[in-house]
Amino acid sequence: MTVTAKLRAPSRVGLNCAGGHDQDSLRLQVISNKALEAVADGLLPRLRPILEEVGTASYQLSDADYACGGLEGGWVVRLAGCLQLQLVQPLLTPACWEGLTLLLLYKLLARLEVLLGRKVFSQLRGLQLDKDVRSLVAAARQLTSRPIRDKFARLTQMAIVLGYGHCAEPGAVEEFLEDWGDDTGHTTWRLTPSEVRAVLQQRPDFSRDTIAALPL
Repeated sequence: MTVTAKLRAPSRVGLNCAGGHDQDSLRLQVISNKALEAVADGLLPRLRPILEEVGTASYQLSDADYACGGLEGGWVVRLAGCLQLQLVQPLLTPACWEGLTLLLLYKLLARLEVLLGRKVFSQLRGLQLDKDVRSLVAAARQLTSRPIRDKFARLTQMAIVLGYGHCAEPGAVEEFLEDWGDDTGHTTWRLTPSEVRAVLQQRPDFSRDTIAALPL
């Protein structure tokens, strides 16, 4: 069954996702949520070619590449276009459309995090990734009125860590430690200390000894 057929078949998908307080409304809410989950899973194959592009891309970037825009655009632009889903939106109530959008973003970001976590980065590519994530956040904001910045928090923080200066540069480690921790007033970190160390290891210019010595 196609995604469109799934949407047309159970009219319950168009129910108000807010649900009610009685038992029948609760059951219908569960049915609606399961239907949206199935639709999101059906839409993910549309994104597979772009995710494969991310998986095979090089994340080393030279000064010249970065100066001329590097890899800016590319998969981010194509991914943002695929998230528009003009054929699906008219078939859903506004509440269900936003629920589907957030569900699809959740699944997509989980896959992106895994793919990007396997890459080797230069500092410049970390800075480029930060730009890419910001562009993706801006595109996602056009799809829903609900807050979505927190959905990108882990990916954003990966980009921040990957974009720190070379460990041999004066003050690079101190710069990182100034931003680290929940009591710094700058960032509420969604990455654990072990995850931060794993991300730093994606930068070959950071030695494992330096990473292990960080007081996280």
